[in-house]
Amino acid sequence: MIYAHEQREKKARYIGPRPGYPKVQLRYADTMSDYLGDRHLSYELAVFNGWYPTHYRGSARVVIPCSNSAGVPYFQARDMSGESELRYASPPAPRDDSVVLVWPELRAKGTVIVEGPMDALAAAGLGFLGIAVMGNQPTAEVIDHIVPYAKSFQPVIVLPDADALYFGPYMLGSLVQRGIDGAIRAPYRKDLAEMSPKERRVFLT
Repeated sequence: MIYAHEQREKKARYIGPRPGYPKVQLRYADTMSDYLGDRHLSYELAVFNGWYPTHYRGSARVVIPCSNSAGVPYFQARDMSGESELRYASPPAPRDDSVVLVWPELRAKGTVIVEGPMDALAAAGLGFLGIAVMGNQPTAEVIDHIVPYAKSFQPVIVLPDADALYFGPYMLGSLVQRGIDGAIRAPYRKDLAEMSPKERRVFLT
């Protein structure tokens, strides 16, 4: 998938003060819990990683904070209604080297690198550090940003979406060039989040 932020950043240069995060709107907490629960994802683990509900860009969304080397605000906001044409919304500002880091509750037993935040949350639910690069065309600066994490928490597994398998060798090759070994596992569903909890466990353990 090519994310909306990738399209925007190719077309325009951002000028002006950088926007902050949307306000927490707890009236959507149950919506967020139900949305994640319906996908067999942990609401508690999402909250542990700073995810929260809000209303943004016309719909109720899960705000997913991102990590970047500059420490500036950047996020993805996932539509929970299923009715918005914009599944993921992000602030009108450059993402730079932002990625989504999703930590397990205990020390990570490895790193799983994926495209989307929900896949990263699924990986963290199995005890891995989930890293979502938010698209299948990560830049060199994005890859450089995740290198210290991948070196610290091994083994490293690259998990492409089924409709963009080229992401696997591209990402792994980029990591190997930076001194990190790893493996590619191709999903038998669209992505990790589409698998059942049992399928995920068998797939990654």
